[in-house]
Amino acid sequence: MSAIPFWLPPEDKDLIGLHSSRDPLGFLPIWSQRGRGVIPSLTEQTDEARGFQLLVTAFRLWEDFQVKHAQEKVQVEEFFLLVEQAFAFSTQSREQTWPLPGKDRVEKFVRDGTPRLSLKNGILANQLGNGVWGLYRGAAFRSGILHESMRCLSASFRKDMGDDLGLGRRPYGQLFDRILEAHEYREAGAEFSLHGLRELPGQLAEILKKMPQKSLMRRYLFPSGSLVERVAVLLFENRSAFRDDPSFRRIFINRCATEFPQERESFERILRCEDFIAPVENLFLCLFQFAGERVATAAAKIDIDLAKFRQAFEAFQDSGPYTGGTSRRFAIYRDGIQLSSKRDFIRSILACHRRVAADRRREPWIADDADKVQAFVQLEDIGKNEALDATPGSTWLNDYYLGPLLSVYARLRS
Repeated sequence: MSAIPFWLPPEDKDLIGLHSSRDPLGFLPIWSQRGRGVIPSLTEQTDEARGFQLLVTAFRLWEDFQVKHAQEKVQVEEFFLLVEQAFAFSTQSREQTWPLPGKDRVEKFVRDGTPRLSLKNGILANQLGNGVWGLYRGAAFRSGILHESMRCLSASFRKDMGDDLGLGRRPYGQLFDRILEAHEYREAGAEFSLHGLRELPGQLAEILKKMPQKSLMRRYLFPSGSLVERVAVLLFENRSAFRDDPSFRRIFINRCATEFPQERESFERILRCEDFIAPVENLFLCLFQFAGERVATAAAKIDIDLAKFRQAFEAFQDSGPYTGGTSRRFAIYRDGIQLSSKRDFIRSILACHRRVAADRRREPWIADDADKVQAFVQLEDIGKNEALDATPGSTWLNDYYLGPLLSVYARLRS
């Protein structure tokens, strides 16, 4: 198979010396592991149930394509990219929106006239990595929807899914013909007429609108009686408070600890984790206001309750277990934080940040240089006109996958 440039994975900035655009303290894998104890499958990016519908439909279509066109040298990745584009153009045309990654390009391609299925000009830069294939397969595999190869449906899901995809015989043939043409003419691609193909765009849009595998996907993503289903039900009941009040996350996790006593420890670990990492992250960002000043000056001006941080840090050390690479990240803070004074606390946070940056082979955002705060990125405006929100037991920043859980469950429930 000839190489396709945008198939390459996105540049891995963990391997080169650039500043990270997010998560400078490396807390993501820490809170992620705590969230996984409750919500094992979803990720921050899998927040749209229609992504799972597109995924299972595309893999089911791939089965039929292999049977009908076994002699063609089309790879599953190529097939998936082209099917995703067909769904995107169809849905944008019929619903005036595309709910999945690639919205801007999809709107432009449809607005500019007849869009094309293309292996060279996708709906995203690196469509394979940044689209449904890259974002949803892991969650689908962890839920038992995909085979361990993550290149086909699992045997059980395939059996439960059946054969009716909501596509008639003529649209089936039209779709496969466009895919074969786009594969053969890689430079030009294949026209995907939103009107001349008659039923095809309408039926593809209808699949994502009605989601014929809705109940089946719900059964796999939220198994009956499982903790994730019980949390999803409770979260749905409190969806207005969750969406409208950021402080409700703490209330909700505490309520879960009470409502589900057998799994109480999982929720208490989330609290022990967030009570430390959330205020530390806000304190870290606040330090950019003191670039060029002595650490002691920053410590004197910053209003934090050191006693509360000591209590939170003690609890954080008991927020595990942490496994894999996350255990090393956790150890950086467990072994590196010093709370003898505000000055020592600030210096230890900066030292931990430097170690995280070194592990990533990146430059730090900010550092303690000869007892002065030295910033390497421009974040001076952060929080200048706001009171510092860095109170253990009150500050809350991270989602622990509750947002995607509510979004996916609500759509599959309706």
